[in-house]
Amino acid sequence: MASDLALPYYPQYVRDFRESKRVLAMNLEQEGLYRRCLDLAWEHGSIPDDPKEIARLIQKDPREVKRAWAVVRSCWASNGELGRLVNAREEIERKKAQERHSKASKAAAQKAAQHSAREPAQNGAQDAAPQPATRASGNLSSLEVCNSLVLSKDVNDESDLLFQEFMGVFLAAGVAMNQRDIENCQWKFLPLDLETKRFIVADVKAKATNGTWPSADKTKRPWNYLDGNEWTRKAIPRALPSGHKSASQEAHERAAKRFMEEQ
Repeated sequence: MASDLALPYYPQYVRDFRESKRVLAMNLEQEGLYRRCLDLAWEHGSIPDDPKEIARLIQKDPREVKRAWAVVRSCWASNGELGRLVNAREEIERKKAQERHSKASKAAAQKAAQHSAREPAQNGAQDAAPQPATRASGNLSSLEVCNSLVLSKDVNDESDLLFQEFMGVFLAAGVAMNQRDIENCQWKFLPLDLETKRFIVADVKAKATNGTWPSADKTKRPWNYLDGNEWTRKAIPRALPSGHKSASQEAHERAAKRFMEEQ
């Protein structure tokens, strides 16, 4: 009789097994056969009440199996099917495993159904013309909203140039530019006039040169800087070493220059 749930593994409670009175009374040969029978029963749902058949299934010497069988047999009981045996503890664990498997399958099916139900709505939203967006909170809900803003006709050439300068400062400071599209959207999304954007660029440039810019690993990312209105916060100056520029600083400046030239 095959198991209803032939999982490739089953729970092994080491201490329970080791401290079992029946296992403690076994010699090594008997314990080894017992373990093999547990494996066999987990895969097939039960084992035959026949040492010769067990020897054939586990591919071991029938004489060795027969020698250990009398002790091992005491750990098994009939499952109601003629000539078949089950282990009581293993059947408890099998039932638990079946319940967990059933719950996980149902949860996965529900999640897949929810995902499928959302796809038509999302596809319909993508096919629709972009709608003007308003700033309801400090965060954008999705990249799709950002993209709709990029496609907006309200594009100012000077604003775009200021954005290039703004990003160039962060690049020169060693900040990874891996979310440029989102930051470009945020720049367009903020309800700021050109005068404020000029001030923002001047602010980041000043902080990068007057000693108030933090170390590279603590520098605000462009998105965080814009979303947190960092240009309105008074920076605490910190001393920077004087002297000629380091090789790292020169490399960042060259990278920033290339960044500006490529735009």
